[in-house]
Amino acid sequence: KADLQRFLQKSDIIFSYEIGEVNWMFTIEDGLLYCAVDFEKGRIVSLKKGKLELLGNTLLPLFEVAFRDPTGEQIRTTAFSASKVTVEQDQYSAVAVYSDLSVEHVSVTVKLSYDADCKELRWNIGVDNQSDYTLEWIDYPCVNLIHCLKDNGGDGAILWPYNEGAYIDDLTVRESCW
Repeated sequence: KADLQRFLQKSDIIFSYEIGEVNWMFTIEDGLLYCAVDFEKGRIVSLKKGKLELLGNTLLPLFEVAFRDPTGEQIRTTAFSASKVTVEQDQYSAVAVYSDLSVEHVSVTVKLSYDADCKELRWNIGVDNQSDYTLEWIDYPCVNLIHCLKDNGGDGAILWPYNEGAYIDDLTVRESCW
């Protein structure tokens, strides 16, 4: 097995990625923020603020997409169902294309980039839907956050993009609405 590992450094920001037969990892670290994504396995491995891990579950798929077939039946696919993943990266970002998904004629492109000036991660997703299904919803990135919302000791909140948007600082309230 031949692994290629490159480390790129600018200021106090460290970007690293590994290409190998077993895994494909993209990592961003800036002293306060740490994020590691395994694009081949299709999941976020770690998301930290300082030394505090923010992810409660690292076994979630990177994305989940739902469609409706012509009869109205819902069909879902995730990063886990892709049999082909291609990845391109540069110093500040990585783009992964997931194809040969459980829904035929659909591919999903995800991009993770880091803006060093704003010190923020940017998550983008695109769905190329050449199927007969109607795209219903996208969940990306799929995360289960702990220690960061006001309901569990943190100081954060989520702007959930449902309808006009909903400000969430207690996930139990959001989940009990359904």
